[in-house]
Amino acid sequence: ADPLRLARRVMNQASIDALQATADTEQRLQLFLDLWTQLEARQKTHGLGIFAPAVCRESTQSFGFRVDDDWQGCVAVAASPEPVELRFFRFAVS
Repeated sequence: ADPLRLARRVMNQASIDALQATADTEQRLQLFLDLWTQLEARQKTHGLGIFAPAVCRESTQSFGFRVDDDWQGCVAVAASPEPVELRFFRFAVS
């Protein structure tokens, strides 16, 4: 019910500040879900859980995306000197 309460337990100060600066409740929730999925993806890239010490952002590249209004996703990969590109393809399912 209170994304800031959970954010204060696991997110860095910049993320918490961004959440606090978002006055609209729905926008705050969307931002929280985006930040949360990126944090979780970075942690999992290094085999760590969400409550483990935070992985340095520079050690991964993360790509947040919305599948639709109800689904938030993120892909994270270990940092590479080569740029990483994420592409989406829509296939017809019959």
